[in-house]
Amino acid sequence: MIVNILRFSFRDDTTEAEREEVLAAMRRTSTSEWAEFGAVGRDVGDPAEGFTHAYLAGVRDLDALERYLYDPVHLRGDDVIIPRLSRLVSLRLSDDPTPDLEERIAALHRAKRAKHPRWARRPLDPVPFRSACGAGPRACAGGANRRVYGVRPRSPRPYPGCEPADARGPAQVR
Repeated sequence: MIVNILRFSFRDDTTEAEREEVLAAMRRTSTSEWAEFGAVGRDVGDPAEGFTHAYLAGVRDLDALERYLYDPVHLRGDDVIIPRLSRLVSLRLSDDPTPDLEERIAALHRAKRAKHPRWARRPLDPVPFRSACGAGPRACAGGANRRVYGVRPRSPRPYPGCEPADARGPAQVR
């Protein structure tokens, strides 16, 4: 099983109707035929972290993940969801013992970006982060499972991978 968890918040200029549209798109995506289970709702984590909502979807294996990523419901959902988010953190977990699982998941995302260039040009830009345990750049080395994004218009959405720290913070997603 591969589980993807998203914590996010909406842009300040997102209307209530747009928020409902985003949540409905996420519900459709989390219940696609490739998802074994899913949930969308209010984030009940630490409010100081700035997240208001969360999304969860579990897929059976890498083949199901690939189908999930390319499902038309998922692709259409990206167009509705991403422009309305101001902050997003992605966490993944799996019970799959495959040693190179992280790299194989990253390869699926790279292939999706190559096949759908507009997906790669989403307006989400990385923002500095430090993992919950306080780890620095090594927290995201080698295809991290924790990514944090903030919106900055007209900038590509690089995903996945990491680059060395710079003056803005301990680690940057690239």
